[in-house]
Amino acid sequence: MRVVVDLLFIRLTVNRGVQTYVNSLLPELAAAPGCDLTCVTNRGNHSWYAGELGLPCWSAPVSGRNRVTRVLYQQLQLGAAAQRLGSDVMFCPGYLAPAIPALPTVPVLHDMNFRDIPELFPATRRMAYNITARSVARRAAAVITASEFSKERIVSCLGIAPEKISVVHYGSMQIPGGPEADWPTVQAKYGVSDNYFLSVSSGDLHKNIRRLAQGFVAAQRRAPGGEQLVLVGHRLDGELEAWLGREGFGDAVVATGYVSEAEKVAFLRHGIAYFSRRCTKGLGCRRWRRSPAGCRWRRRGTAACRRSAAKARSILTRCRWRALPTLF
Repeated sequence: MRVVVDLLFIRLTVNRGVQTYVNSLLPELAAAPGCDLTCVTNRGNHSWYAGELGLPCWSAPVSGRNRVTRVLYQQLQLGAAAQRLGSDVMFCPGYLAPAIPALPTVPVLHDMNFRDIPELFPATRRMAYNITARSVARRAAAVITASEFSKERIVSCLGIAPEKISVVHYGSMQIPGGPEADWPTVQAKYGVSDNYFLSVSSGDLHKNIRRLAQGFVAAQRRAPGGEQLVLVGHRLDGELEAWLGREGFGDAVVATGYVSEAEKVAFLRHGIAYFSRRCTKGLGCRRWRRSPAGCRWRRRGTAACRRSAAKARSILTRCRWRALPTLF
């Protein structure tokens, strides 16, 4: 089965949860028996996926920085490009999919946050999701989401038949492939000790960084251990930064902002624990996960990712033989 994967939406200059999801899933999906994978990249992320991760890639003639150009190419030309690549199924892990699918398409709708918390999305992006999400889901051969809660919201908001939606839970966090930055250099650059908890995602408001920092401070007061909280991909707002300073934890919470993939690998290898929202998405709770630095944890994470990849592959295989849905 030949599967083309839409990676046009990924910008390597931003640390986002969907990017982590893709980087963990694709190597396992590529290794699945009978799955011939081709990733369609933009000019900005091609070298990472083709070179560092070693995935078979084809670079589309669009930049990763220009969202308008990228989305227009995806909506109007990606389907034809996938046909030229000889693909059987298109896998779109970033919410959107081509407006006119030239072959069976399987998008991943991770959540319905653009409907549930619209104030956190820029007006143009919110409008684009509202316009395209329903048609993307209806024209898809199948839809993947991350939890039963997200499935219920998709059914409720978009009117999609429940049997068309498959829940594929996220696997535990793995250390991505690719090079690792020199750890002492990373420590000096960001002011990080050897004793820290880690959280990786974008700095979007709905990530609730304020509550995470407040919870960390409360935990340190109850059981002081000298640990740091490292927020990779985040920037603290001035009010929160001032509050941490007044409470005496100004150096205990480190917000790195954007980091390179090599630096992210280093952070993942050396932390004592990883704070994962992905494993409990849609469940209304948060959970601490063991650090991927230990082999025991990594084996569990690899198995979980393989199970997720196997389930995703079975959905893609099923859709390969499904007739294309009507366009209107």
